[in-house]
Order: sequence, then C-alpha cells, then structure tokens
Amino acid sequence: MQKTPSPEYKTMDSRISETLKQDIEKLSGRSKAEIPKSEALRIAREVWPHLFRISEPVPLKIGIHKEMIETDQVPPMLIKIALRYFVEQERYLEALKEGAIRIDSNGKRSGRVTLREAVGAELALYRKQQRKLTGNTCDNREFIGRLRVVQ
Repeated sequence: MQKTPSPEYKTMDSRISETLKQDIEKLSGRSKAEIPKSEALRIAREVWPHLFRISEPVPLKIGIHKEMIETDQVPPMLIKIALRYFVEQERYLEALKEGAIRIDSNGKRSGRVTLREAVGAELALYRKQQRKLTGNTCDNREFIGRLRVVQ
C-alpha cells in the first residue's frame, strides 16, 4: 500500500521557488488519480530540467526514481507519476536506441540502453501507433511477423 504524503509536505531545497513549493503542497494532498499527469511532469521539469527535456529526451538511468526521491524535493508519488508519463511519450521511446547513453539524476553517464530495452521501446511505439489507427485499446495481444507479444 502506497503512502500518500501529507498536505504539509515540505521541500528541503531552497532553490525551489515558493510558487513551486505551493504547487507541490497543493498536489500532495490529492490521491494519485486526482493528480494531472501533465502537472506532475511540469513540476518535475522545473526541479530537474536536464532530465525532462521534451524536445530532446535522453534515456534515463534505470531506477532513477530512487535518486530523485532521496533528494526530498518532490513527493515520491509526484515523481512516479511524472516519470511514467514522460517515459511513455513517443519522443522518449524513440530515444531508446541500442547503445544510447543513460543519465542519472545529476546528468552523468549511467549505463547504456540494451538491445532488449530498445526492442521493448520499438514495440511500445508500435502499440501506440496501432491504437491511434484502430482506436482499439482492449486487445493486449499483437502479432508481429511470427512474434506474438503479450502484455
């Protein structure tokens, strides 16, 4: 069971503006379903602009959410919502090419994208495109050549 941060959640970083602190506190009291994904991403982009570049996304380190949570700048739930929303975007998935360098929360190199991860990103892009074309969001199984993909 996930703990919901209390509304009085305070950020520890003085670099965060008062307006941003107020936005974080406002969202902290809400349930996960009530928090707009775009708002969570906006907050994350203000705190970590080098990680959440929309026009030129860079592959993020596996487990980067743990580093971000340790900074105690943004409640864990907002971080998770923002990350999930960000990594599901088409531009991010397109950036996941085999051998691409991943970065950590400080912007330093932290591994590379594996072939398996790159193929997974390609399949996710394919699914998104098929949903756009057919409008079908119910069927989780697809056939690609002889490969059957099951979620």
